[in-house]
Amino acid sequence: VKEFRKKFKFDCVLDGELMLYANDKNLKHQGIAGYVHGKFKPSEEELKGLRYKAWDILYIKGRDIAKQPFEKRSKVLDLFLKYNPKTKDQVRRVKHFAGKIGDLPELIKKAMSEEGVVIRALDAGYFATHLMFKVKKTYDIDVKVIGKETTKSGAWVYHCVLRDGTYIGQTYGQKYLKADIGDTIRVVVEHITLRKNGAISWFGPKPLNLKQRYLKGAPKKGEVLIQPGKEVADTIAQMKEVYLAQGGTKEDWSKWYKKHLEWKKNEMPKILKKIKEAQKK
Repeated sequence: VKEFRKKFKFDCVLDGELMLYANDKNLKHQGIAGYVHGKFKPSEEELKGLRYKAWDILYIKGRDIAKQPFEKRSKVLDLFLKYNPKTKDQVRRVKHFAGKIGDLPELIKKAMSEEGVVIRALDAGYFATHLMFKVKKTYDIDVKVIGKETTKSGAWVYHCVLRDGTYIGQTYGQKYLKADIGDTIRVVVEHITLRKNGAISWFGPKPLNLKQRYLKGAPKKGEVLIQPGKEVADTIAQMKEVYLAQGGTKEDWSKWYKKHLEWKKNEMPKILKKIKEAQKK
């Protein structure tokens, strides 16, 4: 708050994102969500790890500028907060570039972060969401369904494991893909998370399609054609590749994996038992 007041001498309304870092590593959605909703007193290290990255400014010094073109709002924000990749400040301007439509592929590569890239027309007002798009990296993961739940709204939620039986989590509820226990489904996720207790999970798990062989006829809607005999779930080794691709390190994976073996032996059986019992109801 002190840093905000130091940088912004007038009342203002900003649009941005609060993030949490530990040892210069972004703890992503789960990290900041746990911090915000936690009932514990934050440590000095956690307070220092907070970052606020500003994207836009809507109001300043008694003036509503939300309907002004984004190019103008960006220049106003620059008056108070310029992008500096070397800054140690907790309040920062997000990395940004301007260019023509033909420059988009290259600009997206330059601006891409773990949270993705937002593309906005320079002449767009803040509420012109039809002129704003978000590009994010996602990863396709093939998993086996071991449990199935139906929500009150009729959506299907699937409990899933990797090829060796490692429980990875449950999918978002949805109504477009119907699978049965034992089926292999493809799920698109934003990233893989290594839990402190040794568990592995995912973020944003959306079922994509059903993987199975086609011995007769053409694929049905919602199914994907694959090689016969290849309707199998991915391995823990493949999850390691996803983790490294999203910015993780081999050192962190190795440290986590030791805890993972303990979790898999002592805690995972309890989770699988609950899922199995729920299927009998």
